[in-house]
Amino acid sequence: MKEWQRAIKLLIDAGRFKDCTVILTGSHNIDLRKGSESLAGRRGQIEKLRYGTPDKILLPAKFSEYVETLQPALSHKIRESWLLSLERRKGMILELTKGRIPTELKQLAIFSKELNVLFEEYLLTGGISPAIHEYTSNRKISRDTYATFVHFVVRDICRWGQNESYARQILRRMIETLASRVSWNTLKEDTEIHDHKTAGSYVEVLRDSFAVAYYYYLNVEKGSAYYTKEKKIYFQDPFIFHACRSWVYGKDGFDFMAIEFMSSFKMLS
Repeated sequence: MKEWQRAIKLLIDAGRFKDCTVILTGSHNIDLRKGSESLAGRRGQIEKLRYGTPDKILLPAKFSEYVETLQPALSHKIRESWLLSLERRKGMILELTKGRIPTELKQLAIFSKELNVLFEEYLLTGGISPAIHEYTSNRKISRDTYATFVHFVVRDICRWGQNESYARQILRRMIETLASRVSWNTLKEDTEIHDHKTAGSYVEVLRDSFAVAYYYYLNVEKGSAYYTKEKKIYFQDPFIFHACRSWVYGKDGFDFMAIEFMSSFKMLS
């Protein structure tokens, strides 16, 4: 629905939503994000909310949520040890950065066999519900499941006036430079895009679609990011990566992935 935010704004200003909670939802991620920005100052007493924002974004399941869904008994055992509390996880990461192995990881070792199997499967399905259901039922993910997800991402891009061909090229460059520090100039290399700002705009659209996220170089002294320096771009979820890659290279996502897993297994053997 075009310009839905104008209708909501008009009704708020007319006092029609007094003492009401309005729930706005939809699958066009960019439109929801951009549209809600125009409602600033008309979103109620946000400061009284527990988490400080009225926006609730349903992202793919994290690995801990994946375990909780497929193996609730195992998840319960881990939670009983309080290993998933935020403070303990922070403490464990700090210990690892200092070159020390936290005692909590030794506690987790007793679950390593089950967790390793689940994690390998999570790397196939990610936290996307249809992919999880299909894989646990059939031990395979169909072309249609990958294609459906890509369709939604591409639809968002095209609705926002962007070029599908450019998006495909930018995704290819993201895959090629994955986990490396990049600039917008780096991403436009070996593409038909001539301007680094255009390359950056496609990354921002993909970020607003929750397909990718990017992280800035940290200024440790100031405790803030270097926004003008190179950044790292990651896909939000393993399944999103596989789906985008299958579209970019025109290959079956599951078969493409299975070949790589077999190659990795042979190398380890």
